[in-house]
Amino acid sequence: ASEHLYVDSSVGASNVIPTVAPAAALTFSPTDAPTGLTDDPADPLTNLSSEDEYIEGLLVASAEANIPSREIRALTFSTEHSILPPASQSTVKATSKTALPFKQVMQLASKSAKESDSEVRMQELSTNMSRMIKLQEAFDIKQEKMNQLQNQVLEQQEEMKRLQKQALEEQEKMGQLQNEMKQLQIKNHDEAMGQLAALQSRIQAVLTQTFELHEYPIPRLFIVLSQDPAGWDAVDPFTNKFRLYFLCECGEHTKLANGKTKIPHHIHLAKHEGYEITRPTEFFRQYGPYILTILKMLKLGITVAGVAMPALSQLISPDIIGQSIDSLKQLQDNIMPSVDQVIDCMDSVAEDEGKAVEDISMSKGRTVEEAAEHMDTMEALEGADQRKLSSFLQDKDDNKVLGNLYRTVTVEGHVKWVCIDHYRENYQETQAEAFQQALGSVGGSFDENTGSVTVKLRSRLLAEQFYAGLGKARSVLELDVDLDFECTMSDLEGLEIALRTSSISILRLDHRRFRTTVSSKLLSWSTQQDVLFRIMKLPNMKVIRIILSKEFGKPSSFLPKTLFHLQKLSLEMVVGSKENNEVRILAEMLKVSSTPITWYIYYISIGDNGAQALPEALKTRLALTSLNLEWSPFGHNGAQALSEAQEINPTLTTLKLYSNWIGHNGVQALSEALKFNLTLTTLNLGGNSIGDNGAQELSEALKTNSTLTSLNLGGSRIGHNGVQALSEALKINSTLTTLNLRGNSIRNDGAQVLSEALKTNSTLTTFDSGFNMIGDDGAQALSEVLKINSTLITLNLEFNGIRHSGAQALSEALKINSTLTTLSLRSNSIGDNGAQALSEALKTNLTLTTLNLEANPIGDNGAQALSEALKINSTLTTLDLGYNKIGDNGAQALSEALKTNSTLTTLSLRSNSIEDNGAQALSEALKINSTLTTLNLEFNSIGDNGAQALSEVLKTNSTMRTLRYRLNLT
Repeated sequence: ASEHLYVDSSVGASNVIPTVAPAAALTFSPTDAPTGLTDDPADPLTNLSSEDEYIEGLLVASAEANIPSREIRALTFSTEHSILPPASQSTVKATSKTALPFKQVMQLASKSAKESDSEVRMQELSTNMSRMIKLQEAFDIKQEKMNQLQNQVLEQQEEMKRLQKQALEEQEKMGQLQNEMKQLQIKNHDEAMGQLAALQSRIQAVLTQTFELHEYPIPRLFIVLSQDPAGWDAVDPFTNKFRLYFLCECGEHTKLANGKTKIPHHIHLAKHEGYEITRPTEFFRQYGPYILTILKMLKLGITVAGVAMPALSQLISPDIIGQSIDSLKQLQDNIMPSVDQVIDCMDSVAEDEGKAVEDISMSKGRTVEEAAEHMDTMEALEGADQRKLSSFLQDKDDNKVLGNLYRTVTVEGHVKWVCIDHYRENYQETQAEAFQQALGSVGGSFDENTGSVTVKLRSRLLAEQFYAGLGKARSVLELDVDLDFECTMSDLEGLEIALRTSSISILRLDHRRFRTTVSSKLLSWSTQQDVLFRIMKLPNMKVIRIILSKEFGKPSSFLPKTLFHLQKLSLEMVVGSKENNEVRILAEMLKVSSTPITWYIYYISIGDNGAQALPEALKTRLALTSLNLEWSPFGHNGAQALSEAQEINPTLTTLKLYSNWIGHNGVQALSEALKFNLTLTTLNLGGNSIGDNGAQELSEALKTNSTLTSLNLGGSRIGHNGVQALSEALKINSTLTTLNLRGNSIRNDGAQVLSEALKTNSTLTTFDSGFNMIGDDGAQALSEVLKINSTLITLNLEFNGIRHSGAQALSEALKINSTLTTLSLRSNSIGDNGAQALSEALKTNLTLTTLNLEANPIGDNGAQALSEALKINSTLTTLDLGYNKIGDNGAQALSEALKTNSTLTTLSLRSNSIEDNGAQALSEALKINSTLTTLNLEFNSIGDNGAQALSEVLKTNSTMRTLRYRLNLT
């Protein structure tokens, strides 16, 4: 009974009731006990004094009734204490009413309990069985789910194992990639450092270029930026508009010796609005690697050769922004994205091993591999690149150095182009003004931008005045002096002394009128040759050109054997003699020096001896670069001798034999030499009547030659067969850029043959076919070329009998062509209809900068048509309308155009029929126009009123520099 106990709180903590199940429930009410059971003294419940005793008696009675404790299921106390089911409760109560002893009551209760026990047990068993079945079903379901879960767990375990294996493999790969990344980083770092070193080397080459650029007065440090960074077309970058800006090359060399300065000395943009590039694709082919070098130098902030690189934002100095240079103000906020755009554009070209590099290589005849190598090794610009630069720029300054920069030379001998501020800080303004005054008094001129002085001295007194000022002028770098009087030794010695204290590095001296006097022979220890020799030895001299007198003496006493500092020496002689002693002397002079020499020999009859002497000298002379023998007829024998010399001489680059009667045999010999020559770039054989046979010989040479870039065959009596041969050569040749065939017999059929060749040729940029009577048919054939060819820049078709139909064909081509910049139709017969057609082309063409229509009877109607085009056109800078029967009406129409046009800088109206009204109209236009710098009104009929009007406008117009007015009615 103590196994399971329930405690009822209503009875108290001490009333513990044993319970087992199942069993009959006994019901007993304590309140009935005193009345129902007290008559029997033997009753265990008789005389119960407390609830505790009552419970104890109940337990005793249960034991006597054989009710096992394990069958007692539950005993609860409520208001009526019941341990019996309801059916037994009535029996108990009934028996209790009859006062049966408690034992009997319990026996009856036991019997009743047993009878009901089986029923209860069966019900419970049935319930339990149903419950067991449900439990079993639930168990089976749970077991199935468990099996499924176990399977899922197994699958997940397998997946986990697979993922763990994959993770291990990925970790191994990651480790390999990390190692490879480290190696790549090391490699990239080494490559980057190598590229940086290479870039610094290229920049060093650019910034330390020396005097070989003196001959080309063009600044060499510039950048190119996109004109509209916001509208940048990354897909086809060369369709964007680009602008070129020159840079001031200031640095340590522009600082004063005492260190005092009021301005910064780092590279910055020149005080100029820049120049729009007219042909971007071709421009980047020519200058792409150079531009990339300069832009990367600026972006990386590299300091080389004493030149400091500022932050890109500092390239535009504050004083420039304060000025009214709109394009630079706009550039201030966009310079970084613009630089990145151009760098990315050029990098993509440099990295592309396909078409892009191939395109860049086209203009120079390189293979793809050679072009890629060229992109990596490009250093300083070559002289030819410098000379060609201005042809790509729109709105060029007329008669001014590009970029408003000034040429200076450092103490190390490096050429630098600096702005006016750095120029004036180095060269004191008072000294410059004093020299300007001294130069003006002797009739000379000084270009302060280039440091170039040109003067013709007509007396000894003027020469002495000039020498005195020259020695103090540090800003003079280049001197062209003509001693136009019978100068003597003392005059040459005075020049020598002035040159010793100057900064001059380029000298052109004309002293052909030199005379050796008796007194100079007696009093002077020096000879003419000695003085010239000492001038050549001056360490600052780099380029010298001397026009010799006839009294230059023996060659051995004149030319030094070694002048390592002298980069170029040119000797010129105009003897006009029928003797050839001078030629023999010159030949001897060629043999005694290793200094690079250019010879100009004009109007001399060389003769057989001279024809043999010069070539023999060429065979031993290893530094001769240029030889000019124009108008010095030596016939085919001389040409054959020169040909033999060409095969041996490795330095000659220019040979001019214009009008030398070399004939067929001579040109045949020269052609054979060209097949093997590797240095000659310029050959002038014009005026030699070589005919078709000679042209055929040269054509065979052009098929194999890989160095010649310029060939002049003008006036050579070449007909159809010769043109046919040259055309076949042009289809193969990849180096020739300039071809002059003017004054031959090409005619329309020859023009058609040449046109077929020019459709495939991709190197020729200049073609002169003037004086060949090609007519309208020839013009139409060449027009078809212009629709396809993308390299031709200059086309000369003057004196060819072209009428309005030919002009119409050319006009249609100009609407499509995007490379031609110069077209000459001078002295044809296009008329007003032809002018009308060309005007329509000018309204859409975006590249043509020079148009020559001189001597075409276009009249007032043609001028009016062209005027309408000028109101729209934004590229034409030079227009020649001379000899065109233009009167006042045409002049008035052109005047209206000038009021709106902002690009035209040069206009020629010479030899027309313009009178006062036309001149007055032009004057009114010049009050508004701010770009025209040159106006030619010569040979018109302008009277006093027109002249007065033009005079008044010149008082206010600040851009007009040249007004030609001679031979009018005034």
